[in-house]
Amino acid sequence: MDLFYNISLVHILIISIVIIAYPLLKYMHKLRNHSRMDKDIPVFVTHILNNVKNGMNMLTALEEVAKENNISFRDSLRRLLLGIMTGNVEGSFNRFEREMNTQLGSSVARILKTLFMKGGDIILILSTLNKYISEIYRLEHERKSRLSSYKHTVYIAYIIYIVIAVVLTQNLIAKVEDMQKYNIDGNSLFRLNSVNIDELKSILWHMSIIEAILGGLSIGKICEGSFIAGSRDVIIMLLISTIAFYMIGVIRV
Repeated sequence: MDLFYNISLVHILIISIVIIAYPLLKYMHKLRNHSRMDKDIPVFVTHILNNVKNGMNMLTALEEVAKENNISFRDSLRRLLLGIMTGNVEGSFNRFEREMNTQLGSSVARILKTLFMKGGDIILILSTLNKYISEIYRLEHERKSRLSSYKHTVYIAYIIYIVIAVVLTQNLIAKVEDMQKYNIDGNSLFRLNSVNIDELKSILWHMSIIEAILGGLSIGKICEGSFIAGSRDVIIMLLISTIAFYMIGVIRV
């Protein structure tokens, strides 16, 4: 490919990364908050259960938990308590459920709303809920631990491809360039003089871009359950390939 085409593609990559950087960071921040929330929910339910076992009612138990500093959704809990104090019990719990915007958080909020408004065997229900949540959290942690090896595999395979592409460009393709320069082996079976070296180098680089996009998106889908979550890995791998091919002279900016 000509020099203008390579420069244009580099600019497109840079502009694309800049455009998606802010929404990507915002989405990753959202994912991190959701992860912290789900991580704190077992502690939250355990504290409520212990307070109820110590003779407190649901309202007092929630007030004591709201004093804890290690709960990431403490502000939402305080707004819930404030709403209950003003008499808007159902509306406050509905808002609390919306703010606990994960599947696990919303389920816990609905159960607490039912216990607070309709009562029941609170200790039994909270004990069962606590066991269920702890088991769910353990299984999710094991799943992520197992799938993390897939992420490492994709990165290792990608780096191996980059190394192979760099070695080919620096050695084999460089030798072909020398043969073309001195018009050596012009009538050979492979007709090396007819090979477009710039196009061959560009193909290697373009393949690295495709592999980065597919590999990064697959990491996000498999490990995090979302293609968008893989955008970070796409950017990382694109930077790796861009730097590598720039250093060997395939990309000229």
